[in-house]
Amino acid sequence: MDYEMLLTPKIIEMDIKQLKLNSLLEVTQSINSNLPEDSLYRIFYFICISTMKFEKLALVVFDKGELKVKVEHGFQVSEATLLSLQEKKEDIEIKGIEDVLSVSHKKDVLAYLLLSGGTQLDDRKDYVSFIKTLANIIMVAIENKRLARKEVEQLALRKEMEIAGSVQSMLVLKEFPKSNYISIDAFYLPYKLVGGDYYDYIQVSDSLNYVCIADVSGKGIPAALLMSNFQACLRTMVSQTDDLKKIIQELNKQLLYNSQGEYFVTFFIAELNFETGVMQYVNAGHNPIFYRTKEGIEELKKGSTILGAFEHLPSLEIGETTIQKDGILLCYTDGVSETKNIEGEEWGEEVLKEYLSKYSTEDDLSVIDKILKGVDNFRGECGYVDDLTLMVCSF
Repeated sequence: MDYEMLLTPKIIEMDIKQLKLNSLLEVTQSINSNLPEDSLYRIFYFICISTMKFEKLALVVFDKGELKVKVEHGFQVSEATLLSLQEKKEDIEIKGIEDVLSVSHKKDVLAYLLLSGGTQLDDRKDYVSFIKTLANIIMVAIENKRLARKEVEQLALRKEMEIAGSVQSMLVLKEFPKSNYISIDAFYLPYKLVGGDYYDYIQVSDSLNYVCIADVSGKGIPAALLMSNFQACLRTMVSQTDDLKKIIQELNKQLLYNSQGEYFVTFFIAELNFETGVMQYVNAGHNPIFYRTKEGIEELKKGSTILGAFEHLPSLEIGETTIQKDGILLCYTDGVSETKNIEGEEWGEEVLKEYLSKYSTEDDLSVIDKILKGVDNFRGECGYVDDLTLMVCSF
């Protein structure tokens, strides 16, 4: 009897099991060693080529929603093949490829494995099944790495946002300087942890004061940092000159320099001279500011275009009106007027004017409380879509 012939299948079977065990061990050790993604792909490649003897091989992975070839051997994956795989067509046939296998995790396809050739033993299907299992282990490990990295990034971003929010809250006026001429109330609600709205009251002297409100395009940390810089520049300028044209031109210049034209700011500033009783103002692309006096409601629109968009402002006009006793100046950003209800309708500027016209200093609620209550009733269950800022000045 030929004992060698009887032992050979058993020896081969043991070799195959050892081969699989060694391959599995190498992959798991690499994952536990926290090797980078490229190293895991290389290990998978060498196992497929040197151990499993696949003649053609490709591992095509979904990376940020787009299919990318991570492992390729014996043929080149065409754009047409990528397109077919991207569309997740069933029963995809690729010339020269025997197996097109999806690698999934929790019903999500993470990658596609394309194979041809391989060991000539009768148990090729077992090899293909094993290599798919290896691919699955590697892809799940890489996906977990991505999710963990994303979570770390989100935690870092959240921390940055919290810090930026804390810094910004220090810059927002919570108490206004006391004055015999003016009383101020304000409300600010950022859309996110940090916002791009800004309001201020700057007291240069007993008789000379500035009131302003601004809204930077965009949201988040970049908008908040730009607005903080804008505030610093404004406060420096008003301490050096009372020329509104110079102040506006310098603010525009600094904004353009800092943002390189990527952001712009709508801005309203009023210079209040209580000695002369004159209010000069500039509205730079901002919503019309409402000024209520005994004659009615005046819309303060004169000024210029948005700041930070042009090197030289195309026009700049200084508006002027009289400071009247019992006059009320209502400043706001478009987060108030553009609040929408469930039908998609905007609250609107005309409604703001109505609230201002009904406001009386003898009422229990301030005009800001009334407006906020009106906005909340109007929007219902719809959330705010922007930063919300209101400032009311009573003379």
